Amino acid sequence: MIKISYYNSDRLIFWKILKRDCVNFFSKRKLEKSILKKIFSIGPVKIKKSGCCRAVYIGLLPVVGIVFKGNLKIAINLFGMTLVTLKRSGEIVQRNAGEIHCDSNRTKKRLYINMGNLPYSDGNTGIPRVAKKLLEEGISDKEIEVLPVYFERDSLQLKIARNYLLEKHNIKPSKAYDETVSINPGDVVLNVLADYIEIVGYSKIFEKIEELHGKVIFTVHDILPIQFPEYFKELTVKRYQPWLVEVCHYDGILAVSKTVLGEVREWAKRNNIKTGKEFIWDYYYLGSDFKKADENINHEEEVIFNQISKRPYFLQVSTIEPRKGYDQLLAAFDLLWEKGFDFNAVFVGNKGWKVDNLCKNIEADKEKNKKLFWLSGVSDRFLQKIYKNCWAVIFASRGEGFGLPLIEGLSFGKPVLARDIPIFREIAGNKVSYFSGNEPEKLAFAIRQMTQKQSNKIETIEATTWHQSFLTIKNLLF
Repeated sequence: MIKISYYNSDRLIFWKILKRDCVNFFSKRKLEKSILKKIFSIGPVKIKKSGCCRAVYIGLLPVVGIVFKGNLKIAINLFGMTLVTLKRSGEIVQRNAGEIHCDSNRTKKRLYINMGNLPYSDGNTGIPRVAKKLLEEGISDKEIEVLPVYFERDSLQLKIARNYLLEKHNIKPSKAYDETVSINPGDVVLNVLADYIEIVGYSKIFEKIEELHGKVIFTVHDILPIQFPEYFKELTVKRYQPWLVEVCHYDGILAVSKTVLGEVREWAKRNNIKTGKEFIWDYYYLGSDFKKADENINHEEEVIFNQISKRPYFLQVSTIEPRKGYDQLLAAFDLLWEKGFDFNAVFVGNKGWKVDNLCKNIEADKEKNKKLFWLSGVSDRFLQKIYKNCWAVIFASRGEGFGLPLIEGLSFGKPVLARDIPIFREIAGNKVSYFSGNEPEKLAFAIRQMTQKQSNKIETIEATTWHQSFLTIKNLLF
């Protein structure tokens, strides 16, 4: 795998968060902004805070620290390693709910977009990107006020992410701190990320919002952990259905496609899940705005691009995880290469879960870095260049809630080969080629058929923009 990213290790998250202004000795690169704030200092001993972390330093070395975790627990660390984890009382959340009130001084209704962990860390993954894009489009709206919110880990309160707006959008906060939300009748909290811990741990806050005549709405991206439990981590499968049951206790679901909406409603009917009379059942499509990205790539990216573009190449963009079909895709290209197939295959995506053997096979493939390339940590500008110059896009996923790479491929005027599943038929119709079956031979045959066409040029489609996605949500909720 060719990584275009900073060194990343879950075991070192304490060090990574608290020392962002220090040289990363693994990559020899320096991050742009420091989030360290010194609280107290006696000689070489310093107490520092950074978002969800507090630490005692001796010189540059963090010795003892406290991490306020997203699961309502506190971790006590020694040299960045967890010694003990303590559970916090649920009474704190109940008390915090009582602090949420109406604000008679404002006239505009508010859409609060729950940003999840983004105010603390951003892994540049798919679903958090939806929250970021909807906020980006909404903050300039003239009719309603759109604000990012998050559950602050130390206070366990729902806060407006003023500092996040300053850092990401250069919007100067009206207050010098992230204040507790206010709820007026008609305000909406839109939860874009599926988080079982939040919906259970902060239920008293959601109930308070409803008590003040606000609405609590959830985006459902798919129900794949219910449909295909074998593709997901055991904990994800265990938590997903209870999360969805809890979602149905509130005010509405906005799915990311008509197919997913139908699947959720069928699941609710099958499981005798009751919702309120005014419960909102609807959907919106995700946007695709890559063409706005800056096309200038850096030297490292240029070197990699020159490697992958020595031959025409097929492209698949998605996390490397079991349902994405990379196992079949790799086997299909191996069959083709054995017969002299002179096209490259480029996989763009971070390593996911339950794919250790698959990733070993990718790394050990005899065509690795010759005809087979695996990239991770790719920037939007570099991904745009990869899309623009590919021969065709493949999406071999066995299950999706939407399938953004398919739309992105079409928006760049590229032929797309996709697995024949209902969601792809919904969003792409007859604009793409389809294949069926899990055998490598069937996919290899479909790939070769595409290359036998006289041209790979197709008419570009006008994909849904993120602005259109936001307007759809606004029209559904206000």
